[in-house]
Amino acid sequence: MRTFKQFLGEAEAPQDARAFFEKESHPFIEKADGAGVFLRALKHEPTHYATITLPSGREVSVGRDPVSKDRKPVDLDSRIHTVTDEWMDWKFGIRGRSQTAFVVGDAAIRQIQHYGQVYIAVPQGEFKFLWSSESADLLAYANANDLDERIEGKSDEEAGTIIRSDLNRANYRAIQLPRAIRSWNEIMVECDHMLMIKMEDEDMLKEIKAVLK
Repeated sequence: MRTFKQFLGEAEAPQDARAFFEKESHPFIEKADGAGVFLRALKHEPTHYATITLPSGREVSVGRDPVSKDRKPVDLDSRIHTVTDEWMDWKFGIRGRSQTAFVVGDAAIRQIQHYGQVYIAVPQGEFKFLWSSESADLLAYANANDLDERIEGKSDEEAGTIIRSDLNRANYRAIQLPRAIRSWNEIMVECDHMLMIKMEDEDMLKEIKAVLK
């Protein structure tokens, strides 16, 4: 008869990495087409979800992190945040500023390290995404175009017109995920949960990228 401790050990038995991601994240594998993975910086530790074994035999923990459905702006002007969120919902059916996870492709690892612990992030199940081919991120785009100053003192209607005009020039799109991953630009991912693996070294990153091809 199995003890409770033995039962827990069996429940936590490592899963093959390829089989795990094929089951949990097949839509990402298809859309990314081997271009790479998402990276995300966190200041909290995701809840443990599973243990997987990489082809090298290395065992790693996979966390599961819910994607906020009511994200508030931190540095971005609140009117820019709200108008952008509504515009993205109208144009793409995605509330890109309030209901997505912000990630970058793995080429931009040095860019996000100062925001927190870097995790390899993979959407669990179905997902949608948005990115701009013209802008590294919305805050940088707004600053580069003096958007805060241009809407200061304007009515909400006037400010909305100015913001939407800038957004149209930013060339946001919900296609070409491989190109988005290879860029250094922010990608907004709409899904319920992200699978998260703490990136410990570049060898781990290379292995997981190979698994997801």
